[in-house]
Amino acid sequence: MKIKTILSRLALILILAQVVLVLVSWLLNVSMPDLPMRSLLSNEGIRWFFGHFADNMLTPFLLWILLLSMAYGAVTQSGIHTVFPLSHLNYRQRLGLHFSIVFFIVVLVVVLLLTCMPQAILLSSSGALFPSSFSAAIIPLIAFVIICCSIIFGLVSGRFPNFQCAFSSLGAGVIKLAPFLPVYLLAAQLIASIRFVMMI
Repeated sequence: MKIKTILSRLALILILAQVVLVLVSWLLNVSMPDLPMRSLLSNEGIRWFFGHFADNMLTPFLLWILLLSMAYGAVTQSGIHTVFPLSHLNYRQRLGLHFSIVFFIVVLVVVLLLTCMPQAILLSSSGALFPSSFSAAIIPLIAFVIICCSIIFGLVSGRFPNFQCAFSSLGAGVIKLAPFLPVYLLAAQLIASIRFVMMI
């Protein structure tokens, strides 16, 4: 079964679940008003649904999806995922791989200095790594490193003739993974609605 077919069916299930939640929350609120539940069809529920619609979507997961999709585009378009086995690489590809490895090592050293040294900047106030500023930024950091390594490889190896092509690869990744976005948005709204109804 194709992924788009699976995603479209999943989206339909999420839409139906949202409709069922609206109706069930209203019926339970009318028939059993003592239950600690809120109705999505009440004045409060309708105001919440419209007033917090955008806020419900704007979670860190949305940013992670966008960043990781850009990283996916950079990896696939640059060809860095095809470097193994190393024996088939030409000179420019080997050079690009070396530059990418050097960049990765530099970033790794910087991150270690910012997290492992005494009184490190990215640690929490109690000195913990999780949760901390580092843990909050770990997914964006991973995506940034993947994107930069891929672009460096693509430019040096000649896979990207210019920076415009490298930049376009980021958009190609978003386009490729775009079918996942509606599913995320529907799931985010459904989860937020459940939390509202259950007063969580």
